[in-house]
Amino acid sequence: MTPVPPSVPAGRAVLAGTVETAVNALWDAAPLIGDRVSVVGGGMVGCSVAALLARFPGVRVELVDADPAR
Repeated sequence: MTPVPPSVPAGRAVLAGTVETAVNALWDAAPLIGDRVSVVGGGMVGCSVAALLARFPGVRVELVDADPAR
């Protein structure tokens, strides 16, 4: 276990595992400038991946989910 510093709000700390998974997915995918990326699944990990990809210069992101409520 790694203790969460008291300065980190609980609402942010709870996302640490999700964001770590998203970052690892992006390292594996290694998107390049000009890539079009479709993220399938609008859950916590998919949304995290899409949010991170949206910050990559020149990468176009599409988030797709079978559930229209998402």
